[in-house]
Amino acid sequence: MPHTLFRRRIQVRGITLTVAVLFNNLSLSYGSIQERGASLLFVTAILIFMTIGGFPSFVEEMKACNT
Repeated sequence: MPHTLFRRRIQVRGITLTVAVLFNNLSLSYGSIQERGASLLFVTAILIFMTIGGFPSFVEEMKACNT
């Protein structure tokens, strides 16, 4: 279980660093604002798919721990 928490922290920090790098060189023009919104939607979609993909294994792990 501690390895899972450590891996999750590494993933979150990696995503945070990636978003920070993407936002670093964006200006305030209309196209740049659209790019900012698109990148936020992309990151949100990735996080949602990661959550949905990991949920079945989490449920199985909870079943194994409760028995």
